[in-house]
Amino acid sequence: MDTKKLVLFDFDGVIVDTFEMCFEVGQIVLPGIERERYRSMFDGNIYEAVEDYDGVVNRDDKKYFQNYLHKLLELAPVEGIEGELEKLSSKYPLIIVTSSMGASVQEYLQKFSLEKHFFGINGFDKGASKIKKILSALQEYKVRPKDAVFITDTLGDMREAEHVGVPCIGVTWGFQRRENLEKGGPDAIVSDVENLAEVVEGVLEGPKDHVGEVGSP
Repeated sequence: MDTKKLVLFDFDGVIVDTFEMCFEVGQIVLPGIERERYRSMFDGNIYEAVEDYDGVVNRDDKKYFQNYLHKLLELAPVEGIEGELEKLSSKYPLIIVTSSMGASVQEYLQKFSLEKHFFGINGFDKGASKIKKILSALQEYKVRPKDAVFITDTLGDMREAEHVGVPCIGVTWGFQRRENLEKGGPDAIVSDVENLAEVVEGVLEGPKDHVGEVGSP
């Protein structure tokens, strides 16, 4: 295993398709919000977007995450993702960087026997800023930003990773569409799950001066 490299995974939208579930549960905090407005809130840090939303009422993170976990455990992982995690975890340390609670993600990974692929989870319990959580992972594993990659489905994550200097790979099976992901200037955009491990390896081992697109529309 190459411990001088690091693969960072977003959770929601990348490992499990939670958009509709999160939109439904999000009504607790954002009653009446429209689907596309909710989707656009992931153009930046979701917690900052919630704070700035005029209609927010009675923000109750505990209640939100209780409902989130109950519904999360009913959802299967994205088809094909387990095989890609298997390939990647045999070569690199994998860390989850997520806006969800670490305990919820851990319970999900255990239920679907995915926990063996990951070295750790940097979740909401470690802060709302993914900038800080990415930096924490880099520092813990003594990896330079250019020797890591963040796999995500949102423009907001890309912007936070860019702040740290970590390359990104966008995936199109999550919360946001390709046109949004392109705004973040990722090193690649993947639309076929089964291409993910190959693309990650290409970004980590190859040149980082281009934006590519991999997979069918």
